[in-house]
Amino acid sequence: MPIYRVRKTAKFAMIANEVFEDPNLSWEAKGLLGYLLTKPDDWIVRLHDLVSNGPAGTHKVGRILRELERSGRMKRERRARPDGTFEWEISVYEHPSLNPDRQ
Repeated sequence: MPIYRVRKTAKFAMIANEVFEDPNLSWEAKGLLGYLLTKPDDWIVRLHDLVSNGPAGTHKVGRILRELERSGRMKRERRARPDGTFEWEISVYEHPSLNPDRQ
């Protein structure tokens, strides 16, 4: 059966096929990683946004993010805010070799 594609002229992402062919990632993790890689480089990853814009709840999205972190495709760093509270800064990597913690 053939695959039919739309002509891409604006608002599309180029993502390495390897992202979707990685046998070590679940289908869920591949999908979420693909979604994240469509966002601009300066986009801020927030758990609440992912839950609000997708079909999975907080626990499932958290589990998928942990899977991506274990695979080296994501890094979370806890940062202190000036008011003394904390926030998570999340970096996403198309390939684990881009993650400075994996080199």
